[in-house]
Order: sequence, then structure tokens, then C-alpha cells
Amino acid sequence: MEQDVLAFMKQQKMTHEGKRLLLACSGGADSVALVRFFHNHASHMNWTLGIVHADHQLRGTASTEDRLFVEALGKELDIPVYSHQLPVPERLKKGGNTQQVCREERYTYFASVLHTYAYDVLAFGHHADDQIETVLMGLAKGLDLSSPGIPLTREWQGKILIRPFLGVTRKTIEQYLHTVHQSYREDASNASDTYTRNRFRHHIIPLFYQESPAFDHHIQRFVEARQQDEEVLMALATEKFEQFVTDSSSGSVTLDNTTFSEMAIALQRRVILLLWKYLQPEGPPLSSSLVSAIVSVCQNTEGSQKVSLPRDFQLIRAYQTVRVARQQVDVALTEEVLPLDRWVQVAPGVQLLITNNELAREGERWYANIDESDLPLRVRARQPGDLVDLGTHHKKVARLFIDNKVPVEKREGWPLLVTQKNGILGLIGLRYSKQLTKSKKTPWVIWIKQEDSTC
Repeated sequence: MEQDVLAFMKQQKMTHEGKRLLLACSGGADSVALVRFFHNHASHMNWTLGIVHADHQLRGTASTEDRLFVEALGKELDIPVYSHQLPVPERLKKGGNTQQVCREERYTYFASVLHTYAYDVLAFGHHADDQIETVLMGLAKGLDLSSPGIPLTREWQGKILIRPFLGVTRKTIEQYLHTVHQSYREDASNASDTYTRNRFRHHIIPLFYQESPAFDHHIQRFVEARQQDEEVLMALATEKFEQFVTDSSSGSVTLDNTTFSEMAIALQRRVILLLWKYLQPEGPPLSSSLVSAIVSVCQNTEGSQKVSLPRDFQLIRAYQTVRVARQQVDVALTEEVLPLDRWVQVAPGVQLLITNNELAREGERWYANIDESDLPLRVRARQPGDLVDLGTHHKKVARLFIDNKVPVEKREGWPLLVTQKNGILGLIGLRYSKQLTKSKKTPWVIWIKQEDSTC
């Protein structure tokens, strides 16, 4: 097994000769085999080794015994051990997914050890069976499998992560440990079908091996080929992403849907994944069905559509523009009576002043064909059946929003200027009724000052 692993590492260019390697060891078969393997070859590969162990404190004395076992193994092999009890129980008291909390705490501790003691590489003992389980579980859950499975190596926290055992099975690892007379710890939870991974391990994967004894090799070749293809496609998608995706504000991203929808579907899918990774670097992955839904929405350029994303994010396509941001609670526009001769903010970035004084003011000037009975003027949100008299015809407010391609999320809060009798003088900053003109016909003047062209 050792020679197979060495050959695999050389083939994948992850030997890292002369580097400082930190070995993640839980005390289980795969991680103990990892320690023995690297120890046996440390001299001629010029490796400097360390062992890191994370105690999640979830299995009582068994967790403590795992830690003591790993510390004893390190002492026996003269390898320094960095072990730590993680505050997982305290975090879980506040709620959260157990596996996710454990992973976050574990990786935080690993990063701390890597940087504190200047290790270059972090090695894990994931094996071929882990790879099979990950791929099949991803398919069953409908995750996006553009780049399936566990990566052999990747950059993380400015360091390198490697998994040199992905080419060997757990059975091979156990035979290896038996040959070198090395004991290991067995986690009792591995026998329980409570966890999805265990159900796949115990009941589903054995059926594949019955059909094909070399199933692990087939999966590994499949994963390697897809990951190699993915590198090329992601490089192309990254170029596209940088060309037409803009950071419109903190925590949101906007892209030009006209350009996006013209790309090949394969690139569209990957740009969506890049966009999500940009917004949520540590967020949950998007399922393949959700990515497909987004692609479908973006194929259309008429009207507006929304797609709900994890962590309260939302993708909104409004005609040729796509924006992804956290969902905001809609706040209805509060009806407000407008005083005379005083600027009033009627919407974000929009101020309005009503006067019968001809003194010059800032902004856009409109003359209002109104009389005393129309005062005071008010601003309010749209209501069902609202119509605006455009002179030659009346038009529904809802239709004006559509014609002017106003995004759906802006329509409920758009300020309408109305008279005391509820006659609509206009949609402020968008379209006005025949009662407002640019030429002087009445003493009443409405000044409108905007920071931008839309409310």
C-alpha cells in the first residue's frame, strides 16, 4: 500500500518533499494509517511531521480516550502532537447543525496550528470509499456536481491541503494496519444508520461493488476527469464573471443579463456558482436544481422574476438586469401630507417642495394645474385600480411600471403624488399626469430633487 500511495502522490504532484506536514489524526483507521505512512517515509522524503487532533467532546470518555491514544501514538513515533478540546457542546446549546459546528471548530483549530507552528501542508486520511460516498450522496441530494467528490489537493488559508489516500480503499488501509501490527480507535457511531453517510456505506455501496469489484477505480477516474474538465471551464467562467458582473453595493452583485444569457449554458452554470461563492465564501452549496432554475429565469428578458436562495438571499431578474442580494422586508410607503414651502423627503434620495413662490429652487420644476380644494397634496403608495390621466388617455399605474421596466421590488414603495381628492398627479421621478406641465399656467410650483433617476 505504501508504494501505491507514494506512486499516487508523485503522479498527482503532491509529495511536497522537504516541507513541514501536519497530519490530521482522529485515532481512526484511516488517519492512524496516514501517520504511520508519513512516519515511515519522512526520512528519505525530508518531511518534518506534526500531528493535530481535535476533541469535539461529544462522546464522553470515548472522546478523551481517542485523544490519549493519538498523543501516545505521537510519543511512540517521536512526532509532536497538538491536541485541543473544542467548545462544540457550548455552541450546540445555542442551536445549530452538529456536523457543521464540528467542522467549523475543527478547521478553525487546524488553521491555528498550521500558522502558529509554521506548517506548510495539512494532510487528511480520506480514502477511496469516502470519495464514493461523497459522489453518490451528492447525486442523491441533487447537489451541483460540476466538480464532484473530494478534491485531492487545494489551497486553504494560505496553506495546502492534500488527501494522499484517495486512491486506496478502507479495506486496503485496514489490511495495512494489520500487517504493521498497528491498533486504532473505532468510533461506535460508525455502526449506526442514523447518519446518511453510514446508510450509504452499509447498504448502498456494497451493491455497486457486487456489480463491479473495481468500482472505486471507476469513481476515482470519473472524479479526476470531471475535475480536470472543471478547471478549464471555471477558468473561462472566471473571465466572463469579471467582464460583466459588478459589485453594486455591499453584500450584493449585479450582472448584465443580456450578455449572460448569450453564453453557453455550461458557462452560465459556473458563473452562477462563482457569483454565489463571491457572496457567501463559506455558505452552503447551491443544488443543481436551484442552479438550473436560475439559468431558466435568466433565459427570459421580459418582466421580472425572483428565485429564493439559501441564507435569505434572493436573485431578482428585472428585464435585462440580474441582482443577487439579501432579501429585504418590504416596507409599505407611509402616506404623508405635504406642507407648503418646505422640502420633504418622499423616498430615498428624492425630495419634493410645493410652493406658490416663484423664487428659483434646486431640482426639476413642474407647474401644477390645481386649486385650493386640491390641497394639501399627499404622497402614498399605489392602490388597486389607480389611473393616471395622461391627456390623450388614462393609463393604469401598474401598466406604467411595466412599460418603464421598473423592478417589481421597487413598485410597492414608489411614491405617488396625489391631491386631496385622490387624483394622481404623477409617479414621482417616472411619469406625470396632464395636470403637471413645464410651462407656466398656474401659480403652484412643484420642485423635485433627485440623487439619481429612479426611486
